[in-house]
Amino acid sequence: MYIHVTRDGEKIPLNQLETSHLKNIIALQKRLAVEGVLYRDGGGSWPDFWYEEDELYGEEALKFMKHELYLKELESRQ
Repeated sequence: MYIHVTRDGEKIPLNQLETSHLKNIIALQKRLAVEGVLYRDGGGSWPDFWYEEDELYGEEALKFMKHELYLKELESRQ
């Protein structure tokens, strides 16, 4: 089961989100897909650190935000 992490860092299993919260998250994901989502990744150890940063839009942003999982959860409730 996928775990949603709130802005405050609270971890909630997707199936335990209130339906209204789930709908709000889906709307936010759609809005962010248009506005852009910042993707950051990095790792390694000294001296071979690496860092990557990119702005994601559209389907690529939705995939990054696991949008499909949220839609499936909402659909299972209807």
